[in-house]
Amino acid sequence: MVKLEQLICISRLKKDILVPSIFTRLQFNTLKKRLAGKRLTKNEQAYYYKFIKPKIKAALSLSGNNEFFIKGIENILPGRGEKAEEIIRALSRKHRAKRIMVSGSFLFSRKFNDIDVFVISKYRKEDYKKGRIHINFLPESALGSLFFSSIAKISISNFRADENSGFKLSLRALLHNYEVLVSYIVQGKTASDELRKFILESEYAARGVVLSPKHIYEAKIRMENKSMVSNTLINSVILGYGIKEIKKEVLISIRDYSKILSVYKNAENIKEYINTYEKVVELAA
Repeated sequence: MVKLEQLICISRLKKDILVPSIFTRLQFNTLKKRLAGKRLTKNEQAYYYKFIKPKIKAALSLSGNNEFFIKGIENILPGRGEKAEEIIRALSRKHRAKRIMVSGSFLFSRKFNDIDVFVISKYRKEDYKKGRIHINFLPESALGSLFFSSIAKISISNFRADENSGFKLSLRALLHNYEVLVSYIVQGKTASDELRKFILESEYAARGVVLSPKHIYEAKIRMENKSMVSNTLINSVILGYGIKEIKKEVLISIRDYSKILSVYKNAENIKEYINTYEKVVELAA
């Protein structure tokens, strides 16, 4: 999406100006549907690329603006989009011809720590910070990941960030992420990244829904302790996996952790794992 689309989305009152001066009523409604994130029919897609997008590009060429792709614009705070575009322009001079995206709480929350910028790179590079700007390098393989589909939902980039679906998340992987998170919580360690990953994956496992960064941000605030994390895990496993797979993976974990607990009797995280997994088996039966 581009800046002209952004203006259209921000104020629906502009319709009386845009129609019929720039767009026909049909063109405007097709554009509006696209901005809402709804799937266009084949005819609407053809109509968009043949008639609507050329008008947008022509308007941009007159204004001297570059093209940016904006997703989740209804969640982006005033002024943040313009700042994100400035950052992308500046970084584009350093990281030439690279695909760059701004996402994260900077776009939708008045309180934020860092401005998360993602640079797609063929080569492995170290992330770095410049003031409050945190530059994260992602390999091209990440473009098809659950993580990328999530951050793209509310983002501004210099490339089209396609969202994907049909991700396969193994139960073993979900249990591992849960265990790491609980271990961090028990130790009193900061687990912001682990919690973000767990919320994203547990929701996808349960309902097949890719959460936006805003939804994850809000869920993190509500998920205050290990009990809430464990309850989330229980629901996700019961809703997302078959009983045979649950019993296979979870019973093995109960057996293994029971042996460990017989040696480390005061291991709080191990007790939490066993208690949670026993509830999973009970509910799945």
